[in-house]
Amino acid sequence: MTKEIEAYEHILCWIDGSDETCRMARRATLLAKALGAKLSFLATGTRPSPSDRLNEYSRIEGITFPLPVYLENKTQSCMDQAIVHAQKSGVTNTNRLSRSGNALAAICDIARMEVADLVMIGKPRSKFRLAHLFAPSLPNSLDKRCGLTVLSGA
Repeated sequence: MTKEIEAYEHILCWIDGSDETCRMARRATLLAKALGAKLSFLATGTRPSPSDRLNEYSRIEGITFPLPVYLENKTQSCMDQAIVHAQKSGVTNTNRLSRSGNALAAICDIARMEVADLVMIGKPRSKFRLAHLFAPSLPNSLDKRCGLTVLSGA
């Protein structure tokens, strides 16, 4: 059974810094505005592992763990642009989210935690040109493994 588009209340848009996912973030903003939906942008990155020097610095500065997720410059830039575009478009109910680890697991977890009823993703970039030919597509995996409604494209 397909959910009617008017019923979407929370859109989760995953970005990785590629041109395709940045364009999808703009489309997610337009759709969220049209539907009056909440909009969350999610990026995945890496969490630095603590070292003895970092632990000592954290202790002195009173920083608690876990450390924030590190996003690549392109990903951070895409996230910043998405938030600015949403604000300029009048979408006020937006979230900036970041998680470390596998994109599929992060999207599934965040969609459940944030009660997102539509996930929008662009074509993820790959470090290996042919990697996408041999791996299951992210939209299919999200649909099958997580039971999420996914809108994908570039």
